[in-house]
Amino acid sequence: MSAVTNIRVTEDTAGRTISRVLASLQPEQMREMNRIAGERTIIAVKEYYLRFGAAGGWENRALPTHGPGRERTRFSERIVNEWNQVIPDSAGFTLVHNDTSDASGSILGHKIRGGTIRAKKAGMLTIPNVPEAHGKRVAQFKAQFGMLFRPKGRNFLSDGKKLPDGRIRAVYVLKKEVTQAKVPGAKVPDQIVSDAAAAAYAERIDKVISEDNP
Repeated sequence: MSAVTNIRVTEDTAGRTISRVLASLQPEQMREMNRIAGERTIIAVKEYYLRFGAAGGWENRALPTHGPGRERTRFSERIVNEWNQVIPDSAGFTLVHNDTSDASGSILGHKIRGGTIRAKKAGMLTIPNVPEAHGKRVAQFKAQFGMLFRPKGRNFLSDGKKLPDGRIRAVYVLKKEVTQAKVPGAKVPDQIVSDAAAAAYAERIDKVISEDNP
Protein backbone atom coordinates (compact mmCIF):
# COMPACT_ATOMS: atom_id res chain seq x y z
CA MET A 1 0.00 0.00 0.00
CA SER A 2 1.32 3.43 -0.89
CA ALA A 3 2.66 5.53 1.96
CA VAL A 4 1.21 8.74 0.54
CA THR A 5 -1.94 9.81 -1.23
CA ASN A 6 -1.45 12.17 -4.17
CA ILE A 7 -3.62 14.48 -6.24
CA ARG A 8 -2.01 15.46 -9.55
CA VAL A 9 -3.43 18.47 -11.39
CA THR A 10 -2.35 19.59 -14.86
CA GLU A 11 -3.55 22.40 -17.07
CA ASP A 12 -6.05 19.98 -18.66
CA THR A 13 -7.92 19.94 -15.34
CA ALA A 14 -8.76 23.62 -15.74
CA GLY A 15 -10.93 23.20 -18.84
CA ARG A 16 -10.29 23.65 -22.53
CA THR A 17 -10.57 27.44 -22.73
CA ILE A 18 -8.25 28.11 -19.82
CA SER A 19 -5.88 25.37 -20.97
CA ARG A 20 -5.42 27.09 -24.34
CA VAL A 21 -4.45 30.33 -22.59
CA LEU A 22 -2.12 28.52 -20.20
CA ALA A 23 -0.34 26.88 -23.13
CA SER A 24 0.72 30.31 -24.37
CA LEU A 25 2.50 31.26 -21.15
CA GLN A 26 6.20 30.97 -20.45
CA PRO A 27 7.42 28.13 -18.19
CA GLU A 28 8.26 30.58 -15.39
CA GLN A 29 4.76 32.01 -15.54
CA MET A 30 3.25 28.54 -15.51
CA ARG A 31 5.25 27.43 -12.47
CA GLU A 32 4.08 30.46 -10.53
CA MET A 33 0.51 29.96 -11.71
CA ASN A 34 0.61 26.31 -10.69
CA ARG A 35 1.99 27.23 -7.28
CA ILE A 36 -0.90 29.62 -6.67
CA ALA A 37 -3.45 27.15 -8.05
CA GLY A 38 -2.02 24.46 -5.80
CA GLU A 39 -2.38 26.65 -2.73
CA ARG A 40 -5.98 27.45 -3.64
CA THR A 41 -6.78 23.79 -4.29
CA ILE A 42 -5.30 22.68 -0.96
CA ILE A 43 -7.70 25.06 0.78
CA ALA A 44 -10.66 23.54 -1.09
CA VAL A 45 -9.51 19.98 -0.31
CA LYS A 46 -9.06 20.76 3.39
CA GLU A 47 -12.47 22.41 3.54
CA TYR A 48 -14.01 19.27 2.02
CA TYR A 49 -12.44 17.02 4.65
CA LEU A 50 -13.41 19.41 7.44
CA ARG A 51 -17.05 19.14 6.35
CA PHE A 52 -16.76 15.39 5.83
CA GLY A 53 -15.36 14.82 9.31
CA ALA A 54 -17.85 17.16 10.98
CA ALA A 55 -20.70 15.25 9.34
CA GLY A 56 -19.44 11.97 10.78
CA GLY A 57 -18.15 10.65 7.48
CA TRP A 58 -15.35 8.64 9.09
CA GLU A 59 -17.60 6.95 11.64
CA ASN A 60 -19.01 3.46 11.34
CA ARG A 61 -21.72 3.25 13.99
CA ALA A 62 -22.15 -0.46 13.39
CA LEU A 63 -18.83 -1.15 15.13
CA PRO A 64 -18.74 -2.20 18.81
CA THR A 65 -16.52 0.78 19.64
CA HIS A 66 -19.54 3.11 19.56
CA GLY A 67 -21.28 3.78 22.84
CA PRO A 68 -20.69 5.23 26.33
CA GLY A 69 -17.00 5.62 27.13
CA ARG A 70 -15.87 6.37 23.59
CA GLU A 71 -13.42 9.27 23.42
CA ARG A 72 -12.96 11.53 20.43
CA THR A 73 -9.69 11.10 18.52
CA ARG A 74 -7.77 13.52 16.31
CA PHE A 75 -8.24 11.34 13.22
CA SER A 76 -10.25 13.90 11.27
CA GLU A 77 -7.77 16.66 12.07
CA ARG A 78 -4.89 14.48 10.91
CA ILE A 79 -6.58 13.95 7.57
CA VAL A 80 -7.06 17.70 7.14
CA ASN A 81 -3.66 18.87 8.32
CA GLU A 82 -1.37 16.51 6.42
CA TRP A 83 -1.93 17.98 2.94
CA ASN A 84 1.05 19.68 1.30
CA GLN A 85 2.06 20.82 -2.16
CA VAL A 86 5.31 19.58 -3.68
CA ILE A 87 7.36 22.02 -5.74
CA PRO A 88 5.20 22.75 -8.82
CA ASP A 89 6.49 22.50 -12.37
CA SER A 90 5.37 24.13 -15.60
CA ALA A 91 3.03 21.21 -16.41
CA GLY A 92 0.97 21.23 -13.21
CA PHE A 93 1.09 20.73 -9.46
CA THR A 94 0.83 17.81 -7.06
CA LEU A 95 -0.82 17.73 -3.66
CA VAL A 96 0.54 15.11 -1.28
CA HIS A 97 -1.10 13.71 1.83
CA ASN A 98 1.71 12.66 4.16
CA ASP A 99 -0.22 9.99 6.00
CA THR A 100 2.51 7.54 6.97
CA SER A 101 1.86 7.30 10.72
CA ASP A 102 -0.73 4.53 10.60
CA ALA A 103 -0.02 0.81 10.91
CA SER A 104 -1.69 0.23 7.55
CA GLY A 105 0.96 2.40 5.88
CA SER A 106 -1.52 4.95 4.54
CA ILE A 107 -4.32 6.41 6.61
CA LEU A 108 -6.25 8.21 3.90
CA GLY A 109 -5.22 5.83 1.13
CA HIS A 110 -6.62 2.88 3.08
CA LYS A 111 -9.90 4.69 3.71
CA ILE A 112 -10.20 5.50 0.00
CA ARG A 113 -9.32 2.07 -1.37
CA GLY A 114 -10.09 -0.29 1.49
CA GLY A 115 -8.05 -3.46 1.77
CA THR A 116 -6.40 -5.88 4.14
CA ILE A 117 -4.09 -4.97 7.01
CA ARG A 118 -1.79 -7.77 8.14
CA ALA A 119 0.16 -8.20 11.35
CA LYS A 120 3.91 -7.89 11.07
CA LYS A 121 5.93 -11.10 11.28
CA ALA A 122 4.49 -13.42 13.94
CA GLY A 123 2.50 -10.74 15.74
CA MET A 124 -1.21 -10.11 16.01
CA LEU A 125 -3.32 -7.08 15.26
CA THR A 126 -5.16 -5.72 18.29
CA ILE A 127 -8.61 -4.61 17.15
CA PRO A 128 -10.50 -2.35 19.59
CA ASN A 129 -13.78 -3.99 20.56
CA VAL A 130 -15.26 -1.67 23.22
CA PRO A 131 -15.91 2.09 23.22
CA GLU A 132 -13.17 2.81 25.78
CA ALA A 133 -10.57 1.22 23.47
CA HIS A 134 -11.47 3.38 20.47
CA GLY A 135 -8.38 5.08 19.06
CA LYS A 136 -6.10 3.64 21.74
CA ARG A 137 -3.20 1.25 21.51
CA VAL A 138 -3.08 -1.51 24.11
CA ALA A 139 -0.40 0.30 26.12
CA GLN A 140 -2.52 3.46 26.21
CA PHE A 141 -5.55 1.52 27.39
CA LYS A 142 -3.54 -0.17 30.14
CA ALA A 143 -2.14 3.17 31.32
CA GLN A 144 -5.64 4.61 31.58
CA PHE A 145 -7.75 1.67 32.73
CA GLY A 146 -5.43 -1.01 34.09
CA MET A 147 -4.12 -4.40 33.04
CA LEU A 148 -5.43 -6.69 30.35
CA PHE A 149 -4.97 -10.43 30.05
CA ARG A 150 -5.44 -13.05 27.36
CA PRO A 151 -7.69 -15.90 28.50
CA LYS A 152 -6.18 -19.29 27.79
CA GLY A 153 -7.02 -20.51 24.32
CA ARG A 154 -8.85 -17.32 23.35
CA ASN A 155 -7.95 -14.70 20.75
CA PHE A 156 -8.76 -11.56 22.68
CA LEU A 157 -7.52 -9.39 25.53
CA SER A 158 -9.88 -8.80 28.44
CA ASP A 159 -10.03 -6.51 31.43
CA GLY A 160 -12.03 -9.12 33.36
CA LYS A 161 -15.29 -7.19 33.38
CA LYS A 162 -18.40 -9.31 33.01
CA LEU A 163 -21.00 -8.87 30.29
CA PRO A 164 -24.74 -9.23 31.08
CA ASP A 165 -24.63 -12.86 29.89
CA GLY A 166 -21.79 -13.66 32.30
CA ARG A 167 -18.96 -13.81 29.77
CA ILE A 168 -15.88 -11.64 30.26
CA ARG A 169 -15.70 -8.92 27.70
CA ALA A 170 -13.16 -8.78 24.89
CA VAL A 171 -11.52 -5.35 24.94
CA TYR A 172 -9.24 -6.09 21.98
CA VAL A 173 -9.73 -8.87 19.47
CA LEU A 174 -6.51 -10.50 18.23
CA LYS A 175 -6.27 -11.22 14.50
CA LYS A 176 -3.59 -12.00 11.96
CA GLU A 177 -5.29 -9.72 9.46
CA VAL A 178 -8.38 -7.62 9.00
CA THR A 179 -10.08 -6.54 5.78
CA GLN A 180 -11.87 -3.20 5.76
CA ALA A 181 -14.18 -1.77 3.13
CA LYS A 182 -13.48 1.59 1.54
CA VAL A 183 -15.24 4.55 3.11
CA PRO A 184 -17.79 6.25 0.81
CA GLY A 185 -16.73 9.86 0.29
CA ALA A 186 -13.18 9.34 1.56
CA LYS A 187 -11.80 10.53 -1.76
CA VAL A 188 -12.31 14.23 -2.40
CA PRO A 189 -14.55 14.57 -5.49
CA ASP A 190 -12.68 15.41 -8.69
CA GLN A 191 -15.10 18.28 -9.30
CA ILE A 192 -14.00 20.07 -6.15
CA VAL A 193 -10.36 19.80 -7.24
CA SER A 194 -10.99 20.91 -10.81
CA ASP A 195 -13.27 23.79 -9.78
CA ALA A 196 -10.72 25.14 -7.32
CA ALA A 197 -7.86 24.85 -9.82
CA ALA A 198 -9.90 26.40 -12.65
CA ALA A 199 -10.93 29.35 -10.48
CA ALA A 200 -7.34 29.99 -9.48
CA TYR A 201 -6.10 29.71 -13.06
CA ALA A 202 -8.82 32.07 -14.32
CA GLU A 203 -8.05 34.65 -11.64
CA ARG A 204 -4.34 34.49 -12.32
CA ILE A 205 -4.83 34.70 -16.09
CA ASP A 206 -6.79 37.94 -15.63
CA LYS A 207 -3.89 39.33 -13.64
CA VAL A 208 -1.31 38.28 -16.23
CA ILE A 209 -3.37 39.82 -19.03
CA SER A 210 -3.78 43.09 -17.11
CA GLU A 211 -0.02 43.21 -16.45
CA ASP A 212 0.70 42.66 -20.15
CA ASN A 213 -1.85 45.31 -21.15
CA PRO A 214 -1.56 48.17 -18.65
